Amino acid sequence: MTSPKFSMTTHQGKTYCQRHRLEQKLVADGTTQEHSPFSSSTPPCCICAESWTLFHDMHSGGGQKLPWAKIYIKAPEEKAKEIFSHVFDRHPENVTCHCCGEDYSISEGQDLAQLTGYHRNCAYDGGKCVEKPREGYEGKYLSLEDYREQGGYEGWSAKALFLEEPYELTSEQKEKINGHSRY
Repeated sequence: MTSPKFSMTTHQGKTYCQRHRLEQKLVADGTTQEHSPFSSSTPPCCICAESWTLFHDMHSGGGQKLPWAKIYIKAPEEKAKEIFSHVFDRHPENVTCHCCGEDYSISEGQDLAQLTGYHRNCAYDGGKCVEKPREGYEGKYLSLEDYREQGGYEGWSAKALFLEEPYELTSEQKEKINGHSRY
């Protein structure tokens, strides 16, 4: 058995990842498999490996801090904060203006589809995003693939950025940062 990404706990004879309470089941060949109670489409591996974290610029202090209004990092929240600090040389929980609050609203999602659902104008059913337009937003719905490719809607001045391993910016992205006034 591979070591879990988070510490495990046992409750009523079942083993769970303490972060997401994933049940670990013994399968026929003697290995273990983790099962998520979140959805039937969750693969049989720890959901922690698929977690994404959103850093949504709150424009505190009167402006956007980086060229992207939304930055998605493929990592659980605490790890994503470290990555954000390293890549952008700024702390995501910084407060530029004390009357406005923190620079970024930070939220973690079980996967990118769920985390981006609201911003892509997805409908919701039972608290879960479903891949169809939200009522009244039929012409503004974006699939996850289109959202990732376009970074948002045509005409948006500040698009979204998606970071996955190895968590490095391209030279074009670095130039955008250098040309952007930062607070």
